[in-house]
Amino acid sequence: RCTVSHRYTPKDLGTGSTISYFAYDQYLTDQGTTEERLDFSDARFVAGDEAFGQVLLDRLGDFVLGEGLNKQEAEELVAFRNRISDEGAKRSEEGLSIKTAPGGLVDFEFITGVLQIRGGILSQSNTLQGTEALQGREELDADDGRALQKAFSFMRTIEKVLRSQDESARTRLPVTDRALTAVARAMGFGSSGSFIGALENEMAETRKRFDKYSYLTSG
Repeated sequence: RCTVSHRYTPKDLGTGSTISYFAYDQYLTDQGTTEERLDFSDARFVAGDEAFGQVLLDRLGDFVLGEGLNKQEAEELVAFRNRISDEGAKRSEEGLSIKTAPGGLVDFEFITGVLQIRGGILSQSNTLQGTEALQGREELDADDGRALQKAFSFMRTIEKVLRSQDESARTRLPVTDRALTAVARAMGFGSSGSFIGALENEMAETRKRFDKYSYLTSG
């Protein structure tokens, strides 16, 4: 037995803690979707039998990479990402989400996941090392890679601050001035305004790369 971490559990397998390798393999073969190929692109071994964990990761890798991405599949993934943005916007009164809002962490995950599938590269290292691998294979421009890494690190740090101050906050900024100022100061900013300005800049830079690589992939 082993535990492998990825974003979602296949919907038809339920949410139980144990899934047989045979059931998993059969699901991927018969029902695995393009969206799940993107979801599983960040799968990591967490605990248990390392040898079996690698077998599972290898199977997931074959599923994720498949035969690359055709135009229709790429367009499906762009639509999938935009649906996540739309769903997040419906809850905007709860505070800006650094994960699902345009330019948030999901854009970063989209870019790295899609480029891995397109280039036949599957990194099982950490996220930042994955972008370096993409740059090494010239799937990701070096300047874009540096901009994305900077934005990712900034937003991950915000995520840690949010969770240290309010476990329920997860990836949403607080809506009250007092709480937002506390986050800003924890991030090293003198005011909530300067903090939000810096965050909006990083998210804009990430979204610009999302638009660029979405076009290159699906065009």
